[in-house]
Formats: sequence, structure tokens, C-alpha cells
Amino acid sequence: MLSFSQLFFIIAMVVVGGIGRLWGPLVGAIVLVAADEAMREIGEFRSLGLGIIIAAVMVLMPNGLIGLFESIWDRLRTRNPGMTAEMSGETPA
Repeated sequence: MLSFSQLFFIIAMVVVGGIGRLWGPLVGAIVLVAADEAMREIGEFRSLGLGIIIAAVMVLMPNGLIGLFESIWDRLRTRNPGMTAEMSGETPA
């Protein structure tokens, strides 16, 4: 049976990783569990720290971490159009 805090943590994993993306929940789970473990020593302020992380991602990265990675990848690809061809083994035109 899920408690409210567990349900909130699972939803936060999806939001942090990126809603509507295949790898989003997995990336969000890795990031939030790692942050939760890193903040284990601060005790009762751990929930505050996780809340700040979740709020920051929602405000600064509305598409989640995967959305941020996709936008960086698109910028790199448009900056260097031959990079995609090099990675696929083709020669750029």
C-alpha cells in the first residue's frame, strides 16, 4: 500500500525526468534517489531539500531533465551539422 509521501515521490520522479518521455521516469528516479541518499545526513531537512530540487526542475526545466538533454543535443547538432553524419558513418554532403 502506498502512502501519500511515496506517491508524491513517484510522481516527482516522472516530473523531474520528463513527462511523456520514455527514459524520463528512469532518469528522474536515479536523480531523486541519489539526492535523497546524499541528503540522508541532514535529517528532517531532507524533505525540504527534495522539495527545492523538484520546484527548481519544474520552474527552470519544464520538460524535465530529458527535455534539457534533448535541447542541448539539438543545439549541438544544428551547430555542427556534420556531427550526425559522422556518428552514422556517412560522409557529410
